[in-house]
Amino acid sequence: MITDFIVETDDCPLQLVLGGTFDNIDDLKSKRFICLSNLTNRIKHLARPHASGFLNLNSYRTDMTSDLFINGEKEFEYIYNIPQEGFQMNHNGENVHSFPNVRLRGQSSFVDLNYDGKLEHIIPVCMDDDDNVKSFEQCQQPNLMVFDTDTGDWFTILDTTESLGAQYNRTLTFIESEFYNYIQVPVTLYIGDIDYDGYPDFATILFDKETKKTVAAIFFNNLNNDSDNTWNRMFKLDWIGEYSDNVRMVSLFDIFNNGRLNLLITTENSDTNQLTLQAYDYYGEKSLYFSFLRVNVISGLCSDKTEDHKCPNHLAYGSTPPGAMVCFAGPYTNDHCCSVQMSQSAHFALQTPYIIFGLGDVLNVINDLSVSIANGKNPSRVRNWNEIIPGSKLVIVPFEPDQMKNWELRVFINMSIYSLISLLFLLILGLILTCAISILHFREKVEDRVDNQQYRNAWL
Repeated sequence: MITDFIVETDDCPLQLVLGGTFDNIDDLKSKRFICLSNLTNRIKHLARPHASGFLNLNSYRTDMTSDLFINGEKEFEYIYNIPQEGFQMNHNGENVHSFPNVRLRGQSSFVDLNYDGKLEHIIPVCMDDDDNVKSFEQCQQPNLMVFDTDTGDWFTILDTTESLGAQYNRTLTFIESEFYNYIQVPVTLYIGDIDYDGYPDFATILFDKETKKTVAAIFFNNLNNDSDNTWNRMFKLDWIGEYSDNVRMVSLFDIFNNGRLNLLITTENSDTNQLTLQAYDYYGEKSLYFSFLRVNVISGLCSDKTEDHKCPNHLAYGSTPPGAMVCFAGPYTNDHCCSVQMSQSAHFALQTPYIIFGLGDVLNVINDLSVSIANGKNPSRVRNWNEIIPGSKLVIVPFEPDQMKNWELRVFINMSIYSLISLLFLLILGLILTCAISILHFREKVEDRVDNQQYRNAWL
């Protein structure tokens, strides 16, 4: 439960640096810095910028172990973690794949595209054939592509029935934004289920070619049976920030701690270079009903140097470990919807330290909630819970990591207006039933009194 990281050095293309404490300087040199060149023979340099990740890439509901996604310059590699065996060496290159042959591409992201528990690899791209196109600002054919792990092919998943921004009478494209004239923000998709229908959407920055301004935008994940991919899903532009120009960065966050994702928009004043943070509430304008499930997996380690990281006098919260996977039985299908907490280490990834699942208008309890954490060479570390109330914020403390039965689940129920209406309905129903029972009981007592009086009259 202590974070490690991978770096590229002059001596080793992929070097693992282990966190934690070591007994002496010899252990620090020999055990902390480990060259991973024996794990791969194809990735020689990390991409700049890179968007590598730590998430489950195979056997989604079988082992639920965290694998490695290494983002190289021209290729990427999946390094799988087999329970009780660890990360597998890949000498034949079968897990090394090529990026699509496009003019430009942004950072990789991973989403459960079609609600089947499998995390798909998607990237924003520019599909122009013109050699003069050197940046996304000049791109005429922006698109999104998803990787099919079964065939090794890439498919487009952006709705291009009309040009991007045509419904707003604009010509838009993706943009590599910049602020303070030197900080570069690559094209990045900020993933979240914004409309709470169970399918992940995303927010990003777009460039208006006419006004030369950058705007915040939201793309929704919609059903499309006419698409040429096996997922039958397409992303479509649904909203752009008309009120804000010169957007430099966007992200998603549950600002009010109520399970509702808000869009955070960072704008820059072109005259003073002053940055301003604005919040946009999609539901504030749409007034949509939603139900959700928010899951936060924390390490449970103490910040002080107590023995075995135990906290005798207070609750141990710890940090948010990357790679924790959460799945549950979907209310719409028999499949499981899955997501990964802090799945990526990327430039300005800005991922939330929790997972929010959209449940739509479902108010039934959630069953078969499965949570896993990184396992190294150990068996899979997975714990299941049932009968979770929708609208809940769950905090899961997987401590001790190898003792799954000791993992703690803390539930914080978010009482929305619909929950209060349901509770009021139950109270009214209970009151009506109580009155009905009282009336029937009173009538029965009256009938008993009459029968007793008739009995006395007959014998006396």
